[in-house]
Order: sequence, then C-alpha cells, then structure tokens
Amino acid sequence: MTSLCKEKEKCFICGKTSEFTGVMSTSSSDLPDLDTRPSEMKRSTLQYWIRRCPSCGYCADQISHGDGKTAAIVKGEVYHQQLADPAYPELANSFLCRAMIQADVGNHAEAGWAALHAAWVCDDHKPGMASACRSKAIQLFQGAMETGETISEETGVAEAVMADLYRRTGQFEKAQMVCLSALFKPLPELITQVLTYQKALTERQDMKGHTVSQAVEYAKISESRKPHS
Repeated sequence: MTSLCKEKEKCFICGKTSEFTGVMSTSSSDLPDLDTRPSEMKRSTLQYWIRRCPSCGYCADQISHGDGKTAAIVKGEVYHQQLADPAYPELANSFLCRAMIQADVGNHAEAGWAALHAAWVCDDHKPGMASACRSKAIQLFQGAMETGETISEETGVAEAVMADLYRRTGQFEKAQMVCLSALFKPLPELITQVLTYQKALTERQDMKGHTVSQAVEYAKISESRKPHS
C-alpha cells in the first residue's frame, strides 16, 4: 500500500513556497525490471520522486536545497529549453533538468539515475524518446565511472544496469561485453541470473523491457535442461 501526504517546501532558488505530494510509504509486489524500475505499487510513485518549482522551474528531490552553482544553472537558457522541451513529457523534462544540474555540479551517478528515470516516464508516455534518455544515462554513468563515483552500493548492479541500457539502445556488442566481463567476477546469485539473462536477450537482439522475475525463470529453465549424471 502507498501512503501519500501533502508537504510545503520553500524553493532555494526563488524563495516561493509551494505544496507538493510526498510518499510516506509504499511497497513493491514483485521483483523489479532489469534496469531496477520497481513493480507496483512503488512503480506508480515515480511522479513524486522529483519536484518542480512552479515559479522558477527548479527541479530536485528537495527544492529547498541547493547552492550558488545550482542557481546559475537553473537560471540559464539551456536549462529552460530542456524544461519546456515539447519532445518529452513534462515529468521526463523535470528528471532531465535534474540530471543537468547534477552533472554540472559533478554528481554524474545521480545524474545518470535521473536520466534513467526520465526514460521510464517516456516508456509509459512517449516510447520514441526513451532511447534518447537511456543514451544520456549511459553517458552520465560512464562519466561517473571515469571519476570513481559509485553508481550503486550493491555488487553487480551497476554492470546489470549498464548492460540493460546498452541493450535497450541497440548497442548489443557493448551489452554483451559488459555481461561477459561481469560474469567473470564473484557476484550474488540473483545478479548472475540477471546478467546471464541479459546476455541471452542481447544474443537475440531483444531491445524490449524485461523483469528480474523473467531472469529467475530463465535460470530455472536453463538448469532443468542441463544433463544430470
């Protein structure tokens, strides 16, 4: 069950106070998608993961926080072009603006997640733009890895997400390389199952969204087909 609440927050950039919906609690009924997108009911809270100031357009998880550099970005022309880009759904633009801010202040990992969240919005409302968001997420996560940022605290999740991003954007060779490289490492069983499934999807050039539950089922079927001595 998901519990929501109303919260007032004062914008760091313009000083205006606005009311937003906050998530007090939620839950997931099943395992997530391969790119970590949660199942319902948490899945439907995506619209509350980011806030956009209705006055100045500042997009953040908490618009009461920021600094001088953030303010300069939000007031810039490039930011406002993204904020109102008609090619994307409004919520996707909010996440992409969040990604722009985080990338400009050096938080490439957070920026990558924001771009991926924009892709999820597009998956639901404008599928044709989802690939562009995923390509942006790839670029940002690569920047994070180059600077030694942590994409995920969970072992193997970064590789699993990168493999999915490459596969969903049709970069099958790169997805395959990520899977093969990661599968040489000691990984949790579930991550091994996910990467093995990603490898199989890549081999048949499948660009569709899939779930961790499907990866687990694939592992069970593969195990059942092995000859027993």
